[in-house]
Formats: sequence, C-alpha cells, structure tokens
Amino acid sequence: MLTELDKKILIALRDDGRASWSALAKRFSVSRVTIQNRVESMRVRKIIKGYTVVANVNSAKAGISEEKVFFMLQFVAGDSFFGLCKLLSTSPHVLGIWCVAGEWDCFVLVSASSLREVAKLREHIFDKIKIKKLETHPVLNDCPPDFMESK
Repeated sequence: MLTELDKKILIALRDDGRASWSALAKRFSVSRVTIQNRVESMRVRKIIKGYTVVANVNSAKAGISEEKVFFMLQFVAGDSFFGLCKLLSTSPHVLGIWCVAGEWDCFVLVSASSLREVAKLREHIFDKIKIKKLETHPVLNDCPPDFMESK
C-alpha cells in the first residue's frame, strides 16, 4: 500500500522525471533520505518500473488516477510530423508519437491525471500546428503489466 507521500512523489516524478531528491524533499517538507528511501521502496516493489527523463510509474499499482488517450491526426499540407514532434518533445504527458500510413498521418499516446489536462494538450496542438482533423480516442483497458513483464 502506498502512503500519501508516495503518491505525491509519483505524481511529481511523472511531471518531472529529472526532479532532484533535494527538490522533492523541500517540496514535501521531508528529508532527502526519506525521498530516496521511498523511491527505492517503490522501485523494488515495481511500482516505479524505471525512468529516464520522465518517471515510468505503474499508476494502477500506485492507485493514481490516469487518463490515457490516443490522438489521431491529419495534417494540413505544409505542416509535418517533425513539427509536431518538436512541439510535444517537452510535454511530460506524451508517451509516444508515431508517423503512420493510411488515413491518419500520426498517432500520439497521451497520459495525464485528468481529461482537463488532455484537453489542454489538444488545444495546444491546435494552436501551434495546422491540423486538418484530430480525433481523441480514450484507452478503455490496458494489457495487465504482469503479462507484459513475463514476455
């Protein structure tokens, strides 16, 4: 079971995977060692599966609400996949961007703590990129993490 502090740490790492232990300790009014110990405990329990720039948190195990959606986009001639990649490269909510063949030009996988965050990102894309069509498809179910880890 996760403590409230654990959940706060996970959310902070999901938003900024490069946050230092000292910054998190100051933010949550605990010691740096406490942050290190909590993160290590969650890593051992596979709640935190690993991280690079953005923490890869197993939200289901952590009990943190998470909204995942796929954006499917068609560009207006002149705008490109690479412009979208550049625009979204700093967003902690974007899990992947794929250029695809067929009716759509690309798919974007988004994970956020609320649909409001998803909507903000969608509006940001419309403000900056010339989009012909954008559909949002919510993810209804994920493959169980243990199934994927056994492969």
